[in-house]
Amino acid sequence: METTLKRHSKAHAKQILKFVNVVADLSLTPEEQREFLCAFLTPTELKSFAQRIEIIQMLHDKIPQRDIAAKLNVGIATVTRGNRALYEYEKIFRKVLGNSKGA
Repeated sequence: METTLKRHSKAHAKQILKFVNVVADLSLTPEEQREFLCAFLTPTELKSFAQRIEIIQMLHDKIPQRDIAAKLNVGIATVTRGNRALYEYEKIFRKVLGNSKGA
């Protein structure tokens, strides 16, 4: 049975993805994309999101969790959460990470 939290998370994800797709269809320049993100997200949110991406990429590259935590100056629990997500959603992460090299 789906929890209320999961239902809300799915609804939030759906709303965000719909918005991201609209923005993607606008063919913004890289500078406009950066400007939009900086206007829309706080510096803390930007840093947190970028760190999550970096954690997942490093885990995917088989870098040990403790090394990731030390390099990025984050707690081991933060890296472990990323590792759990990578394991739980392996198929989609493999697909996304396979297309994100050099991004």
